[in-house]
Amino acid sequence: MEMAGSWGGAKEETPEPQVFSNTDVEGWLKKPAKRQVHSKLCAVLYGVDGVCKTGAAMDCYTEDDMKAGKKIIVYDLDGSAGPIMDKYHDKWYDNIVIFDPIELTEKGEIDYVTTYNKILAMTKYLSESEDKLNLHAVVFDGLDTLLKICEYVMRYEDLKTDPDTQIKDSWQWQRRNRRYMTVVLLLKRLRCMKFFTTHLKEEKEWEQSGTKRKLTVKGSHPDWEKSTPGVMFQKISLQRIEVQENNEVIFEATIEKAKGALHLEGKKYTVARVQSGATKWFGLHEMYEEMERATQPE
Repeated sequence: MEMAGSWGGAKEETPEPQVFSNTDVEGWLKKPAKRQVHSKLCAVLYGVDGVCKTGAAMDCYTEDDMKAGKKIIVYDLDGSAGPIMDKYHDKWYDNIVIFDPIELTEKGEIDYVTTYNKILAMTKYLSESEDKLNLHAVVFDGLDTLLKICEYVMRYEDLKTDPDTQIKDSWQWQRRNRRYMTVVLLLKRLRCMKFFTTHLKEEKEWEQSGTKRKLTVKGSHPDWEKSTPGVMFQKISLQRIEVQENNEVIFEATIEKAKGALHLEGKKYTVARVQSGATKWFGLHEMYEEMERATQPE
């Protein structure tokens, strides 16, 4: 079957497995000359659209970080990080790099294979060049978009099938998941702060109403590959709360998982308040500092 559009990109190659000796193992067991400091923040922020996920993740910077020349790399899969930086983080302009990996075909369609190749190339480079880049944090904005990209790559590269064909075999979905987890796990290995974001996905069911059937929303869940929460150290839910009597909107974050800091689970933080057109931004600096302190050895 010929696919619509030109997807581009090279086909995935499966390398021969390597074999290791005792000498290799002895080298792995040697401690580095300098103690490596790892951030305890590897967090996923999720919620509906417009609850400050991206802004809260990018707001992990301080004046000291800027003076030290620390860099933040933002994977902008959803196209929202650039406008947020221009509006709210302009003073960090030289220290925040917005990376938009989306590539288009000559027909103006998304080239999913090339887009994934760019994401993977950037991820591999960060894992090899973290010290040279002086990384403070990496923000991956759009796990749900990554999952969809990996699905389309799987359909084209592995199945040679139409993008709209229904996939039924679990092994085929495993090919999608492998690509997704390759990116997530490589980023998790970085020593700097790591932040990931995703949206909520509606859970829909068909219901019979008289002689007609209608599709209704029964609930929602975070849109990610199902093993994602287990990979993260922190899981943070963001909500938008309207207070009618005060003409106020509150953006609130709740810690649902805090590895190494169980006493913080369930704790809530106010991210921002909007009242009568005036915005007060708090961010999540307090949360990040508490996480780092709580997980330090006594």
